[in-house]
Amino acid sequence: MAGFLLAGSVRFGESVGSEVFFHVGEAEKCEVQPQSELKNLLSRQEGTYGQVISSVALPKETEISITLRDLVRQNLATAFLGEDSDINLSGGTVTQAVILRHNVDVVLKHHNLSTLSIDGATEGTDYLVNLRHGFVKALPGGSIADKSEKSIIYTYADLHGFKIKGAIKNAITVPVLLTGTNLTTNATVRFLAYQAILSPSSPIDFLSEEFAKIELKGTLQIPEGQDSPFEYIEIS
Repeated sequence: MAGFLLAGSVRFGESVGSEVFFHVGEAEKCEVQPQSELKNLLSRQEGTYGQVISSVALPKETEISITLRDLVRQNLATAFLGEDSDINLSGGTVTQAVILRHNVDVVLKHHNLSTLSIDGATEGTDYLVNLRHGFVKALPGGSIADKSEKSIIYTYADLHGFKIKGAIKNAITVPVLLTGTNLTTNATVRFLAYQAILSPSSPIDFLSEEFAKIELKGTLQIPEGQDSPFEYIEIS
């Protein structure tokens, strides 16, 4: 008897037919399920009523399910059905007229601030500022009247990161490559789905008490030039 316990890695192709694949990080599930539908002809005759007298199995779609544990940039773009882009902004100084409210945050045009000042006002007494997120609010009892307009001067640091425009795609179409080793036999395993149509099967809870994960589900298609939706290779 040969058991099957795989240690492996999942990669998504850049596009269908591409030779470029990026590693999606830790994956706790990569599950494929070919399906078929059985069509039965039942007898209506005496003595055999209700028995199957003819049967045919019809092929159906092949399903794939993948669970990712690394919420890196490419995986988040997939989970959000979105497109990602770089953020590269140089720091600077801004003078902005803002209507301040008592105990209500006003969101400035920039975040990752270095300094912020309001002419004639003292931080901690007249207003509070969140430099990291770019929030400022007036404090009751200070010199800033509620709903008054003030000129704010602040500096912000360089910004480097990425952003994702979410929910702008219906699905993600990628090849899926799983490579690994069967720990019970030390055989090398390779699974390649040529064209997977994936979409998120569960939400991402930003405030979950557990580590977040990305659950994807979809179907496999047969692209032009292939005669099956996937291949499995095992080398002993």
